Amino acid sequence: MSKITGYDTHDDGPGFVGIRFCQECNNMLYPKEDKENKVLMYAVSIIANSSW
Repeated sequence: MSKITGYDTHDDGPGFVGIRFCQECNNMLYPKEDKENKVLMYAVSIIANSSW
């Protein structure tokens, strides 16, 4: 899983938001919020859905 800890800030809106893919299986990664640690994480949907 990849962790995103920082964001680029722009006054002109979010711009293009890319799609992330798993480096191991090339499946699309879905965002998952870790509310306790206040971190946005990405996971393959099968993994993400099993822990929700």
